[in-house]
Amino acid sequence: MLLRTLRPILSELSADALAFGRTAAYLWGVDVHPRGTSVTRERLRVALPPGVRGASRHGVVVHRELIPYPDRSLIEGVRVTAPARTALDLAAEAGCPYRATAVLDRFLARGALRRGRLLSTLRRHPRSSLPGLALAVGLSDGGSGSPAESWVRVLLYRAGLPRPVTQCRIETARGRFHADLGWPDQRVALEYDSAEHHSSRVERERDRRRYSAMTDAGWEVVSIGMHDLRTHPERLLRRVRDLLLDRGWRPSPTARERVGRAVRRIERDPPRLDEG
Repeated sequence: MLLRTLRPILSELSADALAFGRTAAYLWGVDVHPRGTSVTRERLRVALPPGVRGASRHGVVVHRELIPYPDRSLIEGVRVTAPARTALDLAAEAGCPYRATAVLDRFLARGALRRGRLLSTLRRHPRSSLPGLALAVGLSDGGSGSPAESWVRVLLYRAGLPRPVTQCRIETARGRFHADLGWPDQRVALEYDSAEHHSSRVERERDRRRYSAMTDAGWEVVSIGMHDLRTHPERLLRRVRDLLLDRGWRPSPTARERVGRAVRRIERDPPRLDEG
């Protein structure tokens, strides 16, 4: 339906008119509209070259730019920004590295693009110098299963802690499991338990059995929720830091002090996170 709506609008406006931003993301299978908002109830977003008129007749939200040809694509004949360009546009609008990383992770997890394409597209993006955008690209990972998992990874990076493995494989006597995040060398796993997917008695019992199997296999499992991220993220960081140190992580004295300072900074000025 959205494609049928867009096709005549873009054709009438300009040969260089493309679906842009949230509208383009939706066409690529990534819905970034705010929770409770339907794509059919929101004005379409379109990229138009400077000087092209007529957009007001169609009630679209216009982004003024002549999109480079390498950043264009087609979906069933409808012109749209390419996946990497779309992802970067939305990340640039996100407002902070936490949300920007989560946006990029969603595109990668969807399989809409590869990380190498993000890097090459970033070089020509008009907002490539935006603070945090290059960082978000560097931290992006398609193994992230939720925005909160993406936020945790940015938080760990900002604290100077080792980068975890997403969907970390753990072999146990009861079979193979995958932790949301993990540090295989130290056998530390971090699991994000969302209220949406871990609230029923059956789900909680399943999680208990998984964590028990991981623990029996010699892993330390840290289970967190949104409350840990929103209220006292520094406590989570100190807990992870201490576990990694207890289990063999050996940073230099300078690096260790740097972690301490970073955690104190986060404690004074915690990130403001929401689930949209």
